Amino acid sequence: MGYNNYFTLINYLRNILIVSVLGIAACTANAKPVYIVDSMHFSDVFGEYRHYRIFLPSEYYERPNNYPVVYFYHGWSQRYFGSLIRDENNTKNPSEEELISEVVDRYQLIVVKPDGYNADPEDPYYLRPYNVGPVETHRQFALYFPELVGFVDKNYRTKPERKYRGITGYSMGGFMSFWLAGKYPHLVSAAGSFCGSPEFVIGPKNFPVEYYHGDVHQNYKGVRLRLNYGIEDFIRAYHRDLNEIFENRLEYYEVSDYPGGHALSGFDDMFDFFNRSFESPLPLVRSWNHIDVYPHFEVWDYRVTSDRNIPGFTILENVCHNGFRSSIRPFLPNGKPMERFMVRVGTSPRYERNTDYVVAIYDLKDLNYKELTIKSDDDGRLEINLNGSLNEVAIFHPDSARALPIIHSVERKSNSQQEERRERFFVKILNKGTEDFKDAKMEIFSFRDKVKLGEVSVSKLRGGKLVEIEVEIQRLETNHTLEVEKYIAVFSNEKGKRWEDTFELRIPERKTLEKNYIIADGGEYTYLSRGSDTITAVLGTGNGDGVLNPGESFAILVEDNGLHRLTQIKSNSEFLNLESKYSRKSDNWVPFDHVGGSFKYTIPTVSSNILDGEFIDLAIEYWMPNYPDHFIKKSRIRVPVEGEDFTAPVVNDITLNGDNVLQISISDGASIEVAKLLVKGEEDTGSITEYELNDDGVGDDIVPNDGVITQKISVPYFGEYNLSLYLEDELGNSGVVTPQETYLFYGNNLK
Repeated sequence: MGYNNYFTLINYLRNILIVSVLGIAACTANAKPVYIVDSMHFSDVFGEYRHYRIFLPSEYYERPNNYPVVYFYHGWSQRYFGSLIRDENNTKNPSEEELISEVVDRYQLIVVKPDGYNADPEDPYYLRPYNVGPVETHRQFALYFPELVGFVDKNYRTKPERKYRGITGYSMGGFMSFWLAGKYPHLVSAAGSFCGSPEFVIGPKNFPVEYYHGDVHQNYKGVRLRLNYGIEDFIRAYHRDLNEIFENRLEYYEVSDYPGGHALSGFDDMFDFFNRSFESPLPLVRSWNHIDVYPHFEVWDYRVTSDRNIPGFTILENVCHNGFRSSIRPFLPNGKPMERFMVRVGTSPRYERNTDYVVAIYDLKDLNYKELTIKSDDDGRLEINLNGSLNEVAIFHPDSARALPIIHSVERKSNSQQEERRERFFVKILNKGTEDFKDAKMEIFSFRDKVKLGEVSVSKLRGGKLVEIEVEIQRLETNHTLEVEKYIAVFSNEKGKRWEDTFELRIPERKTLEKNYIIADGGEYTYLSRGSDTITAVLGTGNGDGVLNPGESFAILVEDNGLHRLTQIKSNSEFLNLESKYSRKSDNWVPFDHVGGSFKYTIPTVSSNILDGEFIDLAIEYWMPNYPDHFIKKSRIRVPVEGEDFTAPVVNDITLNGDNVLQISISDGASIEVAKLLVKGEEDTGSITEYELNDDGVGDDIVPNDGVITQKISVPYFGEYNLSLYLEDELGNSGVVTPQETYLFYGNNLK
């Protein structure tokens, strides 16, 4: 008998034994035990059989009732049948199966435990489930969830409506429950997490991303969330950070802490939460937002596809009958939209069939406008093709012109200190409709309390135009722990029609840094990394003199408790590029706290346009480790910029796809004037091809002046080639980059 067949047989026999033992144990505690069944089904997503355990109420086979369902995702070192590692400290507490059995009968529901086992050919029994943090195989457990839901609804007596379906999990399973609830809000109405980490690396194997629940809070509109954790949990600091985001941005979020550590804290309270959610389900949302790590996804019956093949996020905002906003970003929340990628949005079948619609597309980055006529298909769907820029899309029936005011952006009036409870800022409003919006007003309300804070008149906003108005509000209170406050803007016109939008306003840091700091601009520095290690390495790009010059890339290192600390930088300065994915770095703290989170520090590039003697205002943040906790320190500094730009362009990365298309990403404070590439054969050193490269958006280069040069390379033969790149910016700063690795190109003889 082969190993795989033998292993399958042993599993089968063990499952039968487990069911029998659990049934007997349940009989001793209840007159009628719940049914605990271990089974499997073939998954088309995985292309293999997948195990699961299902808990059915004790009268499931006696009464023809249909039941709500809660999907329960296990934690690390566990599987659907229990833990693989014995917990010597938990021998006196009820087992997970006993806890679930009790709530199944009490609340008359079904619980399904999927198997998170992610087989690794190099490990006979791998303990890390769900293929997250890191992504090691091609199994995508997030894509499996809709298939599992369909299978359970088809084969068991469930209430198959979304409002009767929830999801929860413990530890890594708690991460999964929040991730899946945000990815599939159309499938679940409530989600709970027991001590779940808020962050892991997830996504396609070839281009995974760091995914943090706090960054995708928009996904949970219309879904109830609950977090339970122990006050001694080693993840508690990350829970505290997440709560600060969720409590100020989500309307239906609840959290409780409990005595103890990393455990199934407040188990009864969690299932009471699900029972309340099923008894009083939230109404379906009229508009929604969604952020997804996959280039292709479906949500709320919308079908989205993209040619993105690098780490990033596809984003839909304010999706409703009248349109949506879309973008593709390298990171959240403010990564620069990647317009070189394409995205196709297929709407739900909500429009008249085979009917022409006017689709207006506003590129909010460049303020470009175009108008298309698109016919709906036989189902009433529209297919809209966009690039990855920040696009506002309006959809109209040709016979129904209307006004549609939305918040384009919000900026503070100045960086100066404002009164403690008063805010002044500019709001840019876009009318993405086709008729004028006039004799109207905009009222501002607090998101949490729905209290009116201010009002401003909007005299006239023409269709398809953008206006900027000044707003002043009276804040309810000042909370210095909050980084962002959320508001509701309610528009109304002279006809009494009302529109609603939301926006967020960053609260300026008022505390001035009292610690010493250094500017890391290309020198070698010693600093704290990974929570507990001290390393010496080069940071930034420049002359390394510790004085910030135009054109340099820099980090701020704060000296605290005898060590220099990496910092995250925020600024409204027009002279800093904080949107580039290369300005945002990740310092992974897994070796320190074993959670899965990372600290995001910043190395931005200073524009060459800034004048000698000007200042840049920065808000900085750094973490102080105190295992298993960490503390966040925030403050502000004003950094002088001196001298001129003498820094040569920097190559961030070079990628090559299978069609000989080379992409070169460059950072510089000025524009690139000259880019020359030499391609030399590894074996035939006499084979040299020279290219003049341009970031002009012509030919293979899709987007002009985006810092990414794209060029298709032609070489005489198949094989390894060396590259040498000469770069010169508009100020005459130049340098030669010669990567150590070789690149495999297809030769002309193979085409």
